[in-house]
Amino acid sequence: MFADSISLAPPLKKQPKVQRDLTGAGVQGFAGGTIVRTIIGLRPVERLMAGDLLLDTRNRMVELRSIRTHHATANEVIRVEPSAFGLGLAPGRMDRALVVGAGQRLGVCDWRTEILFSAPALSPASRLVDGVNLHNADTPATLYELGFEHDTIITADGMTTLISGSRA
Repeated sequence: MFADSISLAPPLKKQPKVQRDLTGAGVQGFAGGTIVRTIIGLRPVERLMAGDLLLDTRNRMVELRSIRTHHATANEVIRVEPSAFGLGLAPGRMDRALVVGAGQRLGVCDWRTEILFSAPALSPASRLVDGVNLHNADTPATLYELGFEHDTIITADGMTTLISGSRA
């Protein structure tokens, strides 16, 4: 059975232009090559399109509403080494780091979150920099910022991440 037409996700409402706050939340997104779970299997973020269906951490389908690229400076990029927090990285990914924007919220359960919150926490990558497992990148990177209608928790290269939904 073949469909006569295809439909794409409706466009998001236009948000007012705001200046990015690099001292607070910072830039969000993932570098090319970061693997996320879709309904048809694992895919790198650079191959995603609006309308694709991703799987969240509870295996529910969520529709990708937008994807934007951002050419981030080295100050806006954080490298998460494969050894960080016992990451269960996607198969074949133990050889390189996960590269995210400084404002990307990462799910962490280690000594820091135990002391501060007594539970796992989602925190911006810039606040987790320790110089060993997470550190500022040496070079700029192109980041792919995913957009969902609601706040969504997905896994990117095996690490739990929060993607803020549109405020439309």
